[in-house]
Amino acid sequence: MTVTYPQGDPASALIDYRSRRRQLGIGAAVFMALVVLVVTLKIVQGVFFTPESTVRAFFQALADRDAGAAGGLVTPAPGREPAGEDLRGDAVLKSSGYRPPTGLRVEPAAVGEDDQATVNVSYLLAGQPQRRTFTLKRDERATAGPFRAWHIVEGAIQEVYARAETAETVLVAGTPAIVSRGLVNAFGYPGAYQVTLPEQPLLRADPVTAYPGVDRHIPVALLRPTVKPTAQGEVDRQVRTFLDQCSESPGTEDTNCPRPWAFLSSPDLTQIKILRYPTCEITISQGQVLVRGEFQAGVHRKPPYGYSGTSTYVVSGIVTATDGAVVFQPE
Repeated sequence: MTVTYPQGDPASALIDYRSRRRQLGIGAAVFMALVVLVVTLKIVQGVFFTPESTVRAFFQALADRDAGAAGGLVTPAPGREPAGEDLRGDAVLKSSGYRPPTGLRVEPAAVGEDDQATVNVSYLLAGQPQRRTFTLKRDERATAGPFRAWHIVEGAIQEVYARAETAETVLVAGTPAIVSRGLVNAFGYPGAYQVTLPEQPLLRADPVTAYPGVDRHIPVALLRPTVKPTAQGEVDRQVRTFLDQCSESPGTEDTNCPRPWAFLSSPDLTQIKILRYPTCEITISQGQVLVRGEFQAGVHRKPPYGYSGTSTYVVSGIVTATDGAVVFQPE
């Protein structure tokens, strides 16, 4: 293209040429900068803001025992949280009774058109491989600078599978959890949780390990308490006191006294003396601590009955740990 300039003004022509060239250079630089920015954003989005990276970050937070970081990556779907004791807090994750998963493997995500994705993962619990599917949803708006992050909506929170006999409350990684119909009522993140009995004077149990959402390869943990040896003496003492009370007040109603005091028709004409106190047998059955003992008593009935003899009788009841103390309750 030929450009004509007014004769006699070469300086103006030179300035105009340089100006046009500068503008073209600036435009090209701006265009290249935009290209680089878009490519960079795409790379960052594809590396750091993917369903897979969110799942990896979640498991890393569990490995770091960081409840805040783990919770920031999880947005449970409404109505999907299990019932029971919540084990997702710092007190649990930082407890020695919690062990995070190991050996994580994350498979490529299956991303749908509705800003949802599923990610299958595998990891190790108690040396056994576990698989779990996570469902994620992409934020509707940019929540991390210019990026739309992914959050886990299903799969991160599940019930802790454990059973406990003869216990109303257990400790899961140091946190109290209610036992309902023999099942521990709690939920949490993937990992291994130690289940124990709270300190009490009546029962003890070896710790067991429970896992949320495990498959059939790992059996459900069973906490099986036994009676503490130290409880035997206290139970025998309370049973002896109970029998003495029966002996001192024969014929009193609503005392649950066993034979020979039970159904005593003429207490004023009867003398009962305990000759041998029981050493009770303490057993656990159907969620109760049961007590049974045999004692010997001499019975002398005044005329007109005229009976004297010695017999062996049975005393029974249940034992509970109430307010930190062993308590015998006669049947």
